[in-house]
Amino acid sequence: YLDCLMKEIDYVAEAFQDKVLDTIYIGGGTPTSLSAERLERLLSKLESVFDVTALKEFTVEAGRPDTIDREKLMVMKECGVTRISINPQTMNDKILEVIGRSHTVADIYDSFKLARECGFDNIKTICCLYTKKVDSSAFSTFSIITSILFNISYFYKLFNPLSQLTPVSL
Repeated sequence: YLDCLMKEIDYVAEAFQDKVLDTIYIGGGTPTSLSAERLERLLSKLESVFDVTALKEFTVEAGRPDTIDREKLMVMKECGVTRISINPQTMNDKILEVIGRSHTVADIYDSFKLARECGFDNIKTICCLYTKKVDSSAFSTFSIITSILFNISYFYKLFNPLSQLTPVSL
């Protein structure tokens, strides 16, 4: 996959060589599911084929908290990433288990703390609450995490009765 992505990056760099690049966003999945070495290879490739001197923002979707560690965060920082996105989906352990996430709410907090320790002060999050009703404990837990963030996207998602997922009571 990474070899094909490198070829695509070369193609785009050549096709748009006369354009000024002001934003890079690596996401649409979980790039941090790559090993630290592969992530460094990807980010270094971008720096080697694009003029990044005019960049205003370089974002990597760090995605799931269970894919984030100090080594990957330091690779991102050393490669000039200025913003990361950590996406817990929900702040409820029971719902995380039902939707197949392997991280816990405690892991979410640990990921944010680690990112801050590694020098990231521009952290975005997307948190969806999968439930049949809004529960105040979920909002109060979510409000704690908002105190360390600057950019938050929050979606309240009701279960579709036709969904194969079973609603969980908070």
